[in-house]
Amino acid sequence: MSFHSRVFGAFALLAAFAAPACAQTVPQSDLMSRNVTVMVFSDDADEDTIPRDNRIFNRVIARIQESLNLRGFQVFDETAVTMGYTEAHRIRRTDAEFLEIARSATPKINVAVIFQIYASVIKGDYAPLARPKVRIAGRMLNVQSGQFIGSFEVKEFPLQPLPRSCEDRDCLLENIGDYAGDLGNALAETLADKLAGFVIPSSPAIVGDAGGAPFADNSGPALQVAPAQPATANTAGNGCVGMPDTFIIRFKEFEDAQINQFESLLASFGCYTHHATIRSMRGLVEFTYDTSSGDARLSRNLRLLLDYANTKGTVSQTGNVFEVTQVRTR
Repeated sequence: MSFHSRVFGAFALLAAFAAPACAQTVPQSDLMSRNVTVMVFSDDADEDTIPRDNRIFNRVIARIQESLNLRGFQVFDETAVTMGYTEAHRIRRTDAEFLEIARSATPKINVAVIFQIYASVIKGDYAPLARPKVRIAGRMLNVQSGQFIGSFEVKEFPLQPLPRSCEDRDCLLENIGDYAGDLGNALAETLADKLAGFVIPSSPAIVGDAGGAPFADNSGPALQVAPAQPATANTAGNGCVGMPDTFIIRFKEFEDAQINQFESLLASFGCYTHHATIRSMRGLVEFTYDTSSGDARLSRNLRLLLDYANTKGTVSQTGNVFEVTQVRTR
């Protein structure tokens, strides 16, 4: 690699460390949701829940999607995205099916919002009254890691009695749907608050050891790793606009000395929070890597590692798993 290339590589890799600190200022509300993609599912495996495509279900899911969308989350409709490879009107599904569908979707889905609707009519003990009873429970899961994010339940009782003439199915669906839609909106607002609190756009880049020079040699300048920065409450403009996520990074066909260099740099990238070794053997090392940078930036940073190490290799991604393989030559 030429001297010019190594200098350029050093500055490019250093920019990966420092980018969050000089990112363009974005309003806090935008930072908390800009890169978070959401898909909403109805858990109707319980025979007592309102099934998918029921009129009440349609009103509730529309209110949940609308509320999340207005809060700034990127909401993708399950049917529209997956109709080419799933059965669009399938009911009585489980969490395992939701997660498999969400993991197969393009674009990548970060969060599955899963809700259940319970609705019934309660007869009066003494008077000939009929009151609707509605309860909606919701929870959120990280699609790729399966991490639990939050849950909430809304219910309203007693509700106003149904009109005496409301005995046919259409009338019941419309009246109960009115209440259920409002409850769905309340559920979505609360889940949005919980998700916004889970997303970490704000803390400055957490970087590793101060002043190291992982790739120092005689052919080019040593890369200086920025000193550790304390977390502060000023969160806008640091560039970490995704949600915290756990990735698997697998290095193959590298020497131990190279892995040591890489590990030091991984801990210095912007938006990094934590990493741990899963397994280590000659020619294969695997880490868990927690960051809120998003997979696009992480992929770029891994390519920069190869460039700066002056070695040829490939970076491939499947879901939240990155595999970095050195192409060895004689």
